[in-house]
Amino acid sequence: MFNFTKVFITFLAIGSCATLNAAEYWVSKKGNDTNNCASLSSTCLTIQRGLNLLKPGDILNIDEGTYIEDSTNSTITSKCGLLDENYGSLCIKASGTPDKPITVRAQPGKEGKVIIDSDGKRAGLIISKFDYIHVRNLTFINSWTGGIATPGGPSSIPTEEILSIGCVIEGNTILNTTGAYGVNNSAIYMWSTKDWIVRNNIVHSVFGNGTNSNGIQSYGTVNALIENNTISAVDHGINWKDHYVTDLTSKGHVQESIIRNNRFSVTAVGIRISIRGDGSNPAGHNLIEGNIIEMNNEAAVGIGAYLAGANAMSGDFEIKNNLFVGKATRHKAVDADGINSVKIVGNVFSGIDTTVSLRLQNLERPAKLIESNYNVYDGVIQIQNDKYSGDEETYKTLVAWQQAKPSVDPTIISLKVDNPDKYSIQRSDTRILAKAIADANANYKDFIPTLTGPNGTTYQPGPYQKPNQIIGSSKELTSGPIAPQNAVSKEL
Repeated sequence: MFNFTKVFITFLAIGSCATLNAAEYWVSKKGNDTNNCASLSSTCLTIQRGLNLLKPGDILNIDEGTYIEDSTNSTITSKCGLLDENYGSLCIKASGTPDKPITVRAQPGKEGKVIIDSDGKRAGLIISKFDYIHVRNLTFINSWTGGIATPGGPSSIPTEEILSIGCVIEGNTILNTTGAYGVNNSAIYMWSTKDWIVRNNIVHSVFGNGTNSNGIQSYGTVNALIENNTISAVDHGINWKDHYVTDLTSKGHVQESIIRNNRFSVTAVGIRISIRGDGSNPAGHNLIEGNIIEMNNEAAVGIGAYLAGANAMSGDFEIKNNLFVGKATRHKAVDADGINSVKIVGNVFSGIDTTVSLRLQNLERPAKLIESNYNVYDGVIQIQNDKYSGDEETYKTLVAWQQAKPSVDPTIISLKVDNPDKYSIQRSDTRILAKAIADANANYKDFIPTLTGPNGTTYQPGPYQKPNQIIGSSKELTSGPIAPQNAVSKEL
C-alpha cells in the first residue's frame, strides 16, 4: 500500500506573496486602461489590462463590481481557447515562479464582491499552461464550459512543458456554469496540471447539457490537493480521467490527488475516477479523506473508481473517515474495480443500499480490498465481492461479512483480508439521514459514535477529526492562513 503520510505530497510554504521587487496593480469600475494601474488613484478599467502587466511576484487587486470582458473581441489581448472553439473572457499572460507567484485577487476587503460575468458565452479565466498563478476570492458567474480552466494536453507521460504547475485556486465562488451539448462542463478545469491546490471554493450549479457536469475535472493531474470546497448541484463533484503514468513501459503510477474535507451534493457520483476507454492509462495513488458526500438522485454513487479497462492496475486508494449519505434509493457508497489496493477505514454510511461493491469485470483488474475496519453502518449493510463474476457473493449482515476469509477460498479474488470490519458496528440510527434531508449544511458530529478497538483503544470514525473541524468551504478559512504557495512532490 502506498504510504500517503510520508511520500505522497509535501506542501511547503516557501515565501509570501509580498516578494521583493514585486508590483501591485489595481482595477476598478472607475478606472481607465490608459492609466498605469499602479495605485488606487490610477486604476485600470478592465481586468485584462491588469493581467497584461503582471510579472513574477506581482499582485492584481480588483475592486468590487461586475466585469464583462471578452478575449475574442478585445483590442488588448489575443483570444485564449479552452477546447472545441470555446474561448475565455480573461486570459492569463505569464507565469510566476515558486517563490514569486502571480496573484489575481479581489481587493482586500472586497472578497466575494468581484463578479466576472461571462454572459453564458465564454469560459471565465483561462490559465493555459502558465505556472504559479494564484486566483483568490473572485466570483465567476454564467461561464460557458468552464469557470477557471487550463486546457488539456497529452496524457501519457507528464513532462514539465505540457503541465500547468503550482497554481492555487482559493476562496472563489463559481455559479451557473453551462456549455455545449456533449461537452464535460466543469466549474474548474485542471487538465494537465501538477502541484495544484484547490481550496475553500464554492461551486454551485453546473449544467451538463446532455453529458456529465462536474465541479472539478481533470484529464491528467499530478499531486493535486483538493480541500475544503463545497460543491453542489452537479452530476460529479470531482471527475478524474485520462491519467498520467511515470513510464510507458512499466506504467508506474504517479501520485494523483489528496481529496479531503470537502462537501459534495451530487446527482451521479461524488468522486469519480475513471478512464476514457479500454487501454487508457491507469489511475494513480489517491487519498480520499474526511469528506461529506450527499447523493441526491436514485442510483447515485459516493466514490466510483471504474478502472478495469486500463492498460495496467491502477494505484492505491485510501478511503478514510468520510461520511456517505444517500437521500434517494439504490445508492452505492464505494463502487470500484481495477485498483492495486484499497483501504476503507473509519467511514460512516447512512441511507446506503450497497455500502461497498468490489467489481470483477476483468479477472486481471480486481479492486483489491486489503483493509476495512472502524466503519459505521447505519441501517442496511450490503457488501458485494467479485461483482459481475461467476463467483459473486453478497454479504447482507455485518456478522457474515466479518467472517469472510479469502485465504481459504481461492475463488474470492477482490477480498484480500481475513475477517474484515472486526471493530466496525451496524446500528439502526437514522438521525444522520433525517438531518441531511432537513438541512443541507448540517453538522453531523454529535451523531457519530466513537468505536472501541483492541485493548480498549478508541477510534473516531467520520470526517470530524479535530475540535471545530470545518468540512467544506467557510469564511473562517478565508480569514485564516492561506494555502502554501507551492505543492512540492518528493517523487516527481
